[in-house]
Amino acid sequence: MDENNNNQSAREEPENNKKKDENQGLLFDRLRKQRESKKIELQEIADKTHININYLRAIEEGNLDAIPDVYDKLFFNTYLDYIEPDNRDEIFEEFKSLRKEKKPKYTTTIRRVKSINRDPQKLKLMHRLYIIIPIVLVLVILGILAINTLRVQSDESSEIDEISARDIVEELESNDEPKESTQIPIESNDEKQEVVQEQVDVTLIGIDTSWVRYVKDRADTSEYLMRQNDRVNLQADSTMHFIVGNAAGINFTINGESIGVLGSKNQVISNLKITKEGIADKRFKNTVEGEGRE
Repeated sequence: MDENNNNQSAREEPENNKKKDENQGLLFDRLRKQRESKKIELQEIADKTHININYLRAIEEGNLDAIPDVYDKLFFNTYLDYIEPDNRDEIFEEFKSLRKEKKPKYTTTIRRVKSINRDPQKLKLMHRLYIIIPIVLVLVILGILAINTLRVQSDESSEIDEISARDIVEELESNDEPKESTQIPIESNDEKQEVVQEQVDVTLIGIDTSWVRYVKDRADTSEYLMRQNDRVNLQADSTMHFIVGNAAGINFTINGESIGVLGSKNQVISNLKITKEGIADKRFKNTVEGEGRE
């Protein structure tokens, strides 16, 4: 009796295995046909997912023994994600039921390989960020430089504002002698003597940034912000008075004679009087250095 049952079981087992092989073959054949209907090449899937094309062929042929046990579910899951078949979840469950018959030698955590195809909207956003971020950084740097420049100018102007130009002009008008002119006769054989009036000639050449205010003949007042290599030529009938914010920032040439700078860096000349004879008076802020005074 037992021998008959064993013989019957032995006959049924190949038949069951044959049916399972047929079901397995039908499953992978359906997947292959769906892939081909979507005009997707195996090489394309291999390039995008980085799965060896021999493993992909083994999946479609149902030759799962050719795939390492620890990667079979991972590769099959990635394959399904790419071809997107109908009833995807049911197909994966059917695959797992087929694989239960053969226990893998090792266990593994199944993770889906993310599709290489990215969302176009996200790509556009990333491209915009790559452009916007450098622009923002440049604007921030320019803003910092502008703030530092304004601070430097503010420091210079605050120091110069301590000098009252009105007081200097009033002092000049009250202390200066009346305007005089020297006449030099020029003799000529055929013409009478002519009278020529001498002038004060001053040339300013910028060496460093400096603010300058000058009063010509106790009347005209002008201001300059001299920078390096700036050049100004000035003339007056009798006298010139200067206020210089940076004594080392201006190179003076007086009546054709190069005098050079008249002080040290950031030293303020509160009154510089120049006549036809040269420097008549030079006063620094909080100090007095005279070369003759009017």
